[in-house]
Amino acid sequence: MSDILKNIFYVLGFATLTAIGAAIKLPFFPYHPFTAQVIFVLMSGAVLGSFRGPLSQVVFLTLGLLGVPLFNELAPSFPVPALGASPGFMRTVLKAGWLEGFVAASYVTGITIEYARKKDFWTIFTAVTGGLLTLYILGLSFPVLIYRIPSGESFVGWAWPFLLMDFVKSMLVVFFLVNLYKIKKLMPTNLL
Repeated sequence: MSDILKNIFYVLGFATLTAIGAAIKLPFFPYHPFTAQVIFVLMSGAVLGSFRGPLSQVVFLTLGLLGVPLFNELAPSFPVPALGASPGFMRTVLKAGWLEGFVAASYVTGITIEYARKKDFWTIFTAVTGGLLTLYILGLSFPVLIYRIPSGESFVGWAWPFLLMDFVKSMLVVFFLVNLYKIKKLMPTNLL
């Protein structure tokens, strides 16, 4: 298979995995279910690198913007007093920072691993945690900067309920990647 086709396959594959991750819902939180999207966003950068990883997320976003029903309801499903808005409005307009955060989180994860001298636990932990932090910064800044929602309400509504579970998901990514990089060292050819 040519390199171009292989790259297209990898990019489309991670765009598809991100979409599937939106459909995998764990209803632990009563207002909004946890999904597996963060896992695939972070893995896209770590596995595909700082160009193809974010590109896979751009493909995911582009398909969603073109009308393919891919986007999970990333905003909370309850009214936010600062806007007095209905849950439907909140779900519609406050996804933006999180969705752009997918691209940035993939990039930060990928670039950190690319520039690391060794691909050990601490390097991967730093890369994945940096990607997750980037996602949260962009996701929380959008309602604060654009809609003037107080930062405390933004944090309580959009971050606090998800922090622990997203950290657990990011640790799953770290342990998976540590083992993936060990396996890749043993392979006669580099598959990715």
